[in-house]
Amino acid sequence: MRDLAIVVPDKAIEQSIRGILAKHERIGMRPVDPPTVQVHSNRDPGVWKTGHELLRFHAETHRHGLLLLDAAWQGCPADTESLAAQIEARCRPDWGDRVRCIVLVPEIEVWVWSGSQQVAEVLGWRTIGELRSWLGDRGLWRSGDRKPRDPKKAFEASCREKRIPPSAALFGQLAERVSFQRCEDPAFNDLLRTLRAWFPPSA
Repeated sequence: MRDLAIVVPDKAIEQSIRGILAKHERIGMRPVDPPTVQVHSNRDPGVWKTGHELLRFHAETHRHGLLLLDAAWQGCPADTESLAAQIEARCRPDWGDRVRCIVLVPEIEVWVWSGSQQVAEVLGWRTIGELRSWLGDRGLWRSGDRKPRDPKKAFEASCREKRIPPSAALFGQLAERVSFQRCEDPAFNDLLRTLRAWFPPSA
């Protein structure tokens, strides 16, 4: 059997997951096979409504199933924990307890922001202090806030200023280069705990 089948709403999340899995030693998990990833054609609402149907095809060939989606889309239920539970319940007849759904609040860009110097370098800035000051001057990262209040707007503005296209590949670079140590995002840490439990180093 292969290790992991994944359903995501876009290429940015796909590249992020691939970058995270490439750092298996830092996560505290064993290396896994290249995951089978399906990008849902209807993006986040599609993962919510029919992601379980895409994942169903891999239940007999993969050890674990993972679904990820953003919470920033029209019609998204306000209770993201309930949203994840609904999706997992739809998958359970095929997967049992081998499946997990992670909801990113509000969206994938929230994983970008930390105090890491590597964030600034990947986005084309000299230092994280310079980047944070520039965002602060434009009201995009308020003093005292751990992250920008609109992570996507701050991400896109930072890239635009340095003429760097905000591509899916950029998310892969960030995932591979930026340390996980400072990340306090609940969904991100839930993902890491899940991967460690599924693929422990001794397995």
